[in-house]
Amino acid sequence: MSGSGSADALLALAIFFAGTAFYGLLHTQQYLAVDGAVRCVNVYWNSYRIAGDNNHLLYYANVTLWRDFLSQFGIEATDPFNFVHLTEWMNALAAAGSVSIFWLLCKRATGRIAIASAAAAAYAFSNAFLLHATSTAEPMVGLLWSFVSVGLAAWGLSARSYLLLFAGGAFLLLAMATYESMVLIGPAELALIWGWKDGNEAGKRLVWFLAGCIVGGLLAYVPIYYLSGTTNPLYMWRRFAAMGGGDRVYGRVTIAKIVNLPFGFASGIFGALPLDYGGIRSLRTESVDTILIAVGAVLISILWFSWTVIRSVYARALLSPNQRLFLSCCLVALIFDALALIYWDPLYDKLWLQPLAAVILGWSVIFTGWRTLHRQWKVLIPEAFAALVIVTAGFARAVDAHSEPTPCLDAAHQLSTIVDSSDLLVTSWDPISLLYSSFLRNRATTFDLPAVAVAAGPLTTKLLVNFFAPVRQGGHSVFFLGILDVPETTWKTFLEDKCGLPYHSIDDLRKCAKPVATLTCENRSKVLWELPAVCSGGK
Repeated sequence: MSGSGSADALLALAIFFAGTAFYGLLHTQQYLAVDGAVRCVNVYWNSYRIAGDNNHLLYYANVTLWRDFLSQFGIEATDPFNFVHLTEWMNALAAAGSVSIFWLLCKRATGRIAIASAAAAAYAFSNAFLLHATSTAEPMVGLLWSFVSVGLAAWGLSARSYLLLFAGGAFLLLAMATYESMVLIGPAELALIWGWKDGNEAGKRLVWFLAGCIVGGLLAYVPIYYLSGTTNPLYMWRRFAAMGGGDRVYGRVTIAKIVNLPFGFASGIFGALPLDYGGIRSLRTESVDTILIAVGAVLISILWFSWTVIRSVYARALLSPNQRLFLSCCLVALIFDALALIYWDPLYDKLWLQPLAAVILGWSVIFTGWRTLHRQWKVLIPEAFAALVIVTAGFARAVDAHSEPTPCLDAAHQLSTIVDSSDLLVTSWDPISLLYSSFLRNRATTFDLPAVAVAAGPLTTKLLVNFFAPVRQGGHSVFFLGILDVPETTWKTFLEDKCGLPYHSIDDLRKCAKPVATLTCENRSKVLWELPAVCSGGK
């Protein structure tokens, strides 16, 4: 390894250790800040759980392996909250590894330590990255494997090693099995391999990379399918081909999604949107300050992105062939990730983890050429200011998320004193329900109505009523939280229009139920409803 390569490796190692300490020590207490972050608690309560859905197939396996690894050193979780904190260290390691590899890629693409460091800092402190790096959410380990895949592919091209390309392909499918959308970096890797110098061997390089994908897919999917009960090869293929769930509900292209793409981009970088942002119309209910901050962040993001594109026109001629190739690969990655965001949800922070990396890496290459054209120190001011804002705001958010108590946890404890472990609680995706069902012992059996509706649609009502029978026969109670009193317009937006579950399908239950308690969560009241012993909608 050359002196420069050794120095780069040492700096990347320093970034890894610093990142691990930062993300691990500032682990969040806002357990519901990102979707799926409390999913790891399933492993605490049900140690036999091994496989998730295809969209995060290996998540439970990763958490289980991490728990078993810690147990070898005598580190055991004392309660669900402690289990979450221990699992957050797994994501901290994955996040730190991702940032260190990202720094190496930026350094390789630009040849400038300062530019690579600014790019890595902006990515490491961006809102979407911080949310997942300090939590237990599913995508971080998959993101790490996707960075490993890109790093191995780039290394393999430089070293003319087919074995490294093979390994890069294998890690790409491991990333996909860990968190499905991470495979979207694959087309950019194929473009990199195809466009690399020594083009007469491009076909052979692609064969080795794709062979690695096949072997990696077999090693990642077959064992976990087998251990989770799918042993027939044909059924394994059908399970694999089904891919992630929820396409019927979430998967569609609309004008609203396209319009909200810049809002998702701004949120991914700055986190300037309200927590309950559900589209531009939802801003009408926010304060003037909140609207100005949100719109300002979007405008700044659009202007910065547009200015970067304009600069690329002037800087491209000063870039080396490999730098132009890297820039083209960033564009390919951004296109595929943008299509996924438009199809699924442009506000879904998990799907911004890769495109933010592509945008920032692309910026670093463009700025390298632009810096050659404009050597005055003043040209650094806007970029330095932007990086400072991102890092400062990200650090402040991480400190707040770590130090502030978990919202609505007191209400979840209050709920546990009312609902008995033998009762049935029909829940929504409100904070009280999620915290209660995830963390508290002796909790009731829960019926997650939105989750069932995503899979069963209009059959949800029938399934719900069938759940009542054994509870009623045992002389126990049926409670509802965040379901019966949801406004019709809110219900229709998701449960009726997307899931196919009509608002009026549970009118009989609404007529029967009686309020039994009021729970306070973030200065808002939630009513707990109970069905009487006799109810025409819930016999």
